Amino acid sequence: MLKRSWILTGVGLALIVALSVSIYAVLFEQGILTGVRGVCLYPTPSTICFSQAETLSQQETTAIVTSPDGQILASSHGKKIQLWNLRTGKPLALLAGHSGWVSAMTFSPDNKTLASASFDRTIRLWNLDTGKLFSTFVAGRMTDLAFSPDGQILAGSSRYQLWLDGQPGSSGVKLWDLKTGQQLRPLSLGSLTALAFSPTGQVIATGGSATQLWDWKTRRLLHTLNSGQVTNLAFSRDGQMLVSGSSKIKVWQISTGELIHTLKSGSSDLALSSDGQTLAVASGGIVELWRVETGKLLGALRGSKYSNLHIAFGLNGQVIISGASDGIEIWRAEWKKGVILYPQMPDSAP
Repeated sequence: MLKRSWILTGVGLALIVALSVSIYAVLFEQGILTGVRGVCLYPTPSTICFSQAETLSQQETTAIVTSPDGQILASSHGKKIQLWNLRTGKPLALLAGHSGWVSAMTFSPDNKTLASASFDRTIRLWNLDTGKLFSTFVAGRMTDLAFSPDGQILAGSSRYQLWLDGQPGSSGVKLWDLKTGQQLRPLSLGSLTALAFSPTGQVIATGGSATQLWDWKTRRLLHTLNSGQVTNLAFSRDGQMLVSGSSKIKVWQISTGELIHTLKSGSSDLALSSDGQTLAVASGGIVELWRVETGKLLGALRGSKYSNLHIAFGLNGQVIISGASDGIEIWRAEWKKGVILYPQMPDSAP
């Protein structure tokens, strides 16, 4: 009888533990235990909120990028690139051709071309209307790519000059004239961790142990910004501001090189909304949303159980996308008139 009692007690405890683990997993997934449950953007006539995520893919994702018109998402998984329709959440095309892991991607400004770099030391150009490869050139291992605003120049850089497997990386910024197919004289800067063209096309921002602004046509250094070791760079749409990601996120005035304000957060990735008002920051597995003008935190969303999160905006700021080793999540905007989905975080509204 005593033995039976102990057995029943053990079974009961096992069930309680299993139920507790299940409840914890659900609460953790919903963000209730972490305080990460949703966020509303202020101020708007009809408050825009992001709360419930939908899973687009459960495949490990090493990079994501959205097209300039916000309609298409490109995500990389190993050697392949998947294109998605962001309105429907349906796959459009699978781009296969690289013989090494895809390390960087960027869309052309006219939404017609995707450039991809790979550990196979090539850059490949894909026609988005047909999904076909139309150009390949040897470039070395690139970890960042950027098109000029007119789509005529492609820039690439590498965070390592020598990789752990002995393969050479690249020093500085390499530039290609896509109209002629010729490689231009590079900007000699050493290893770089981030790269971005200004909306005017005159300035290239490069990130390493600091951020530098260059007139790339004259190769003249305009400003050196004390950003710290850079993870990402993003220009505002009007070209007046630059956001640098590091252990501290900083917002800079382009014309003067002066620091506007510092956000109390670090980033592994960041993205600006199309209107330039909202900054999405990847910090661990969390997506934080900040008001750029005021430097105020609006709230946060859980993007992954893990770190190494990649983030992007799409559909003119109406969706937020995160990619990580456990897949791709999408939050779609909800409009709430005078309704706040969740309590404000301290000091959250501008």
